[in-house]
Amino acid sequence: MSKKGGRFDGDGALFRLVSEAQRIHLAHLFDPVLAVHTSVVEPLPHQITAVHESMLPRQPLPFLLADDPGAGKTIMAGF
Repeated sequence: MSKKGGRFDGDGALFRLVSEAQRIHLAHLFDPVLAVHTSVVEPLPHQITAVHESMLPRQPLPFLLADDPGAGKTIMAGF
């Protein structure tokens, strides 16, 4: 495909794949918690605050994030 010919005979599926990959790559610039918003996980407000306001800005990350044992997290993660 030449650059000056104005031809549009490229692979449409490949273009869509590349453009979607680029959109996902840049999504964090528009929504820092995009992964949370697009998943079926429903975090509590204090969990978002702890991770995005307290932990992530500090690099290297000197934290271990843990939760209450026995809350069924392993079983829920499998569904």
